[in-house]
Amino acid sequence: MALAGTTGYSLLLLAASLLAFFGGLRLMQRLPLAAPLRLERWLLRATSTPWRGLVTGALLAAAVHSSSAVIIATVALVSAGLLPLANALGVILGSNIGTCLTVQFLAFDLARLGFPLAAAGTLLAAIGRGRLHYLALGLAGLGFLLTALALLGEALAPLSSSPFFYRFLEQWTNNHARAFFAGVIATALVQSSTLFTAATIALADKGLLTLPAAVALVLGGNVGTCADTLVAGLWANKAGRRVALAHLLLNAAGAIAFLPLVNSFAALLERLFASPAAQVANAHLLFNLITAGAALPFTRSFARWLNRLPTERP
Repeated sequence: MALAGTTGYSLLLLAASLLAFFGGLRLMQRLPLAAPLRLERWLLRATSTPWRGLVTGALLAAAVHSSSAVIIATVALVSAGLLPLANALGVILGSNIGTCLTVQFLAFDLARLGFPLAAAGTLLAAIGRGRLHYLALGLAGLGFLLTALALLGEALAPLSSSPFFYRFLEQWTNNHARAFFAGVIATALVQSSTLFTAATIALADKGLLTLPAAVALVLGGNVGTCADTLVAGLWANKAGRRVALAHLLLNAAGAIAFLPLVNSFAALLERLFASPAAQVANAHLLFNLITAGAALPFTRSFARWLNRLPTERP
């Protein structure tokens, strides 16, 4: 009976964390409305070079806590012929970096600030008008995201004493390739690399995952997050489909290149950071920084190659 009660409580917390997370994400995506320019116009005006595209993509993804929202807007701009493909590649690389911000809150144990921020933002949004209203919605969204991360960690805590769940995790993470594909599938299903990475951090922090396994899962998550962009690309024209394809190829190439280095990368992280949460969160950040830095000098030649590819719908 006690176990059933604990399981029911954990499922309730898990459901609450998912509601808070996706609700907060929705509110955060209202934040660009506080500015005189909409998301598409921001991208258009600030992406005159691949380097500027990277910085802009990182800032926007950090602001709205969603790389997918930024990349889907980029698909729309390229489809409309307003943004060159090479500059769009910079946005993709930057958005991968910017989306790491949310999980960094776990590394610095800032999730406890979630409820006060959500309450303050909700109150300000109720009384504010114009830009203040949208800024307050963004603040409330950040609070809900942080609250979701705290609830998620608490919901997963009882799993540390579950032999069944431990065996299940062990079966799926005792091999780096298997953990990688599990990360791809799980992230594609939940349609949020941030949520999946947060869950991976919580499991590693409870001792349910080794650091190499957590890193392999995070690498898979970086590929799985391309699923919603690929769906958006299906409805775009040839140019837009090239952006969606570029997102997949860039993320997959970086992840596959890192996969043989998982043990060495994990050993480096253990030397640099003390807690498992910081190790996994910074694995996510460092991976995206390194792969973006490696790919950025080749964006123009990569764009020329992509433009030669046939992208007809099947």
